[in-house]
Amino acid sequence: MGFKQTGLSKYIQYVFFILWSVQDIVIFIFRFLGVSDSVESRHRHHEKQSETTPFSPVLTREFLVVKNFKDIQRKDLPESCAVCLDHFEGDDKITCLKNCTHIFHQGCLDSWMDRLIQGTCPMCRKPILPLECQDEYQIQLKVAADHHYLFEELLGIPDL
Repeated sequence: MGFKQTGLSKYIQYVFFILWSVQDIVIFIFRFLGVSDSVESRHRHHEKQSETTPFSPVLTREFLVVKNFKDIQRKDLPESCAVCLDHFEGDDKITCLKNCTHIFHQGCLDSWMDRLIQGTCPMCRKPILPLECQDEYQIQLKVAADHHYLFEELLGIPDL
């Protein structure tokens, strides 16, 4: 016996329509009262990085700490890279993130940033760029952007 034979599908459609209408009414009331920002901000961490927050993998690499695995002095070192799942070995170049203390093979984190244009840790999503470097990063990013536009004007290079 299916939904069409019992008439339940019509009732289910009515229930969903009513719930959808109630949701729209509640959102309208919150916007009218001016509290929609606090309600809608609960799921902002699911959004992609904002277009107003530029991210440059090349510039970010200049601010990251890279060491040989054998030179890292920590008790809680993971045995393998969370990106490629290969074990760390003595002479492997390791990028150490300051904001969250996660470590990755340098090439793995570089690929992560290049491929996905991600400015966040692959494991915990904290910013890759050290917090104490944010101001300097923004200055260097602006200088790089200004140089790009200058060369574009002088050489007539169109945007790609």
